[in-house]
Amino acid sequence: MEIFNEKANSISFDRRDRSRTPLPPKSATPKFLPSIKRKHKSTERPSKHKSDKKEKNSISREESASIGLKYYRLPSNYPKHFDTFSEYTNKEGKQIPLLHRGIVVKTLYNLHRDVQPIVNKFNLHYAALSENHPTKGKAAFTNRIPLKFFGPNAHAHHILIRIRHPSSPNDPKKFYNKSTLLAILFHELAHIRHMDHKQDFMLLIRDIYSYANRINLFPKDEEHQMPSCREWEKLIYNFKGRVSDEVLNDLYKSNDASFTN
Repeated sequence: MEIFNEKANSISFDRRDRSRTPLPPKSATPKFLPSIKRKHKSTERPSKHKSDKKEKNSISREESASIGLKYYRLPSNYPKHFDTFSEYTNKEGKQIPLLHRGIVVKTLYNLHRDVQPIVNKFNLHYAALSENHPTKGKAAFTNRIPLKFFGPNAHAHHILIRIRHPSSPNDPKKFYNKSTLLAILFHELAHIRHMDHKQDFMLLIRDIYSYANRINLFPKDEEHQMPSCREWEKLIYNFKGRVSDEVLNDLYKSNDASFTN
């Protein structure tokens, strides 16, 4: 139906008068036209089997080598967690049994439990924490053990820390206090990522102290019985990590000759 619009001087179509063309009945549909069936997405969820769950959580050796140190364990010939020494040699050359080994095991266990928030936050996982000999070697050290079975870059770390005082190993009253052991252990945890004592190592220790102070890990009014020989590490301990990068870098450069390793 055509309607003449005088104002617009044009012809327009009135859509309201249009009638919808009825569809032909099904019987009138030609036979040569193929019937189109729509494919609906099935709402059924796939069944989950226990075998599928195991395959999803299983990790190959190549994948585990790139994930982290927490998946690695030490071989059987290495010391286990919280291992202790049974004897030491005195100045006269006599073998003397070490007493109070239960206290040493409990101290190692408490240290391991207390530093787990730091280990998880900074991804500094170690395979074992055991006692270092009271009269031989350094106060603590970190042993990096290559595990070629898992891959070329796979390592496990074994931390040994001294609990007894060298002058009187069998006197439990002279065992190192918690603040001293935490400071030594923080130093060894930083060695898991940096094996040297350069600026990255220094800043990582500062971040570890700052987080440990935030979670109230240090006991109050306890003296450091084995202070570090590095000035920047003493400053970090005294201020519990509340030291800026500029101050530490300046102190590192001024004392660089004394700790180049």
